[in-house]
Amino acid sequence: MNLLEARAHAGVQRLIFNVRLILVPMYVLLSLSVVAFLLMFVKTLWGLMRHFHNLDAELTMLNVLSQLDQVMVANLIVMIIQGSYSTFVEELKIPSGEKKPSWLSHMSAGLLKVKMSMSLMGVSAVGLLPVFLEPSKYSSHEVVVKVAVHIVLMVSTLVLWAVTREEVIHKPEGLLEGHTHE
Repeated sequence: MNLLEARAHAGVQRLIFNVRLILVPMYVLLSLSVVAFLLMFVKTLWGLMRHFHNLDAELTMLNVLSQLDQVMVANLIVMIIQGSYSTFVEELKIPSGEKKPSWLSHMSAGLLKVKMSMSLMGVSAVGLLPVFLEPSKYSSHEVVVKVAVHIVLMVSTLVLWAVTREEVIHKPEGLLEGHTHE
């Protein structure tokens, strides 16, 4: 390889490596969706408090389930932002005195997928609870679709876990002990 080819090759490699930085504004903008979930949470809570005297236990539970769903989705967004940034861009530098989430130090792309899948399964489970609490509000078709989606999420999670488990068992040295990007 002559000097010109070597420089072109190095330039292409640098470009391919640095394209990951395009993800950073996406993560920053995605964090705004957590604010949207906070506002939805406050709106739901405000409605619950304003009409508290008219609520029965079932309606209260449905509102609280809605809030749990909002929190779980917000958690999923935070996990995706932090895990993806640490995995694909660079290790998060946590200021001294701040506590780093324990899962963040051993996150790989495979483990991130499993955690995301498990979170989606949890969101799906919370979404199924109203169906079982108020079955008369749902058609048989809606119930079958919701249960089928949940089963697909469960099977997908198990498959991802099995694949990641194999990956972790045969992991390169240092993969889960924490990694650094240079």
